[in-house]
Amino acid sequence: MPNSLQPVNEQLADKVKEMLPEEFQQTLNKTLITQAFNVTYDKEGNPRFYVNRTGLLIFMEKKFRAKKAKYSMWPEFLSPEEEERIRKALRIPDDEPFIAMKGIVEITYPDGTKERFEDIGTASAKDCYHNRLVEMASTRATNRAMRLATSLGFTSVEELPEQEFKEQQEETRQDKKKIIEGETIDPDTPFKELPNHTRIKILAETDKLFRQIALKESDRRGEHI
Repeated sequence: MPNSLQPVNEQLADKVKEMLPEEFQQTLNKTLITQAFNVTYDKEGNPRFYVNRTGLLIFMEKKFRAKKAKYSMWPEFLSPEEEERIRKALRIPDDEPFIAMKGIVEITYPDGTKERFEDIGTASAKDCYHNRLVEMASTRATNRAMRLATSLGFTSVEELPEQEFKEQQEETRQDKKKIIEGETIDPDTPFKELPNHTRIKILAETDKLFRQIALKESDRRGEHI
C-alpha cells in the first residue's frame, strides 16, 4: 500500500473524528476533516493521521471564535545560548545548519484576560526537505503552539522529517512501476536507455492501445478506418 501523504477521505473522516477532543466532535463535519488531515500508512496498512496547517487554523477558529476570543500567533528567534542548548540536546553537530525558534499563540478573551501557549520548533539540514530552515522552524514552532492551544495530539504534516518524506516518495515511485509481460520497468528510466526488446514491447502495446482508441472513435462516428 502506498506510503505517500494524501488527504483523508470521507471513509476515514469518522475514524479521525473519534480521535478528536470532545469539544470538536460536534462542530467538525466530514468536509472540514478531509481538509484538516492527511493520512499515510505503515507497512501493515494501518493509517497514520497528521493534521495540516490549514487544519490547525480551522481548530483555532472553532475553539476560540466560539468563545468570542481573539487570537494571534508569531514566531520568535531564541537567544544564541538557548539555541545552542537545544542543538546539544538534539545532538546536532556544530557544523550542521540548524535553527530553533519559539512559537507563541496568545488568546484574548472578551473580559480582557489573556492565555498564552508556547512551544519550540527546529529545523536542520537532515530533517528539512528544503533549505529554508528559518521558515520551516517558524512553521513548526507555531504549529506546535497551536496544537497546545487546541489540545490536539496529532503531529502536524510540517513536522515530518525529510527521511519520512523520502520514504513516502520512494514508496509511491515503487508503486508506479509498470509490469510488461513479467518485466518490471522503473518509470524514471529514459525510454532510450531501456533494452531493445523492452522498447519493442512498449511500442507494440502503445500501438495496440492507439488502434483500439481509433476503432472506438470510428464506431462512434459511423466511419471505417
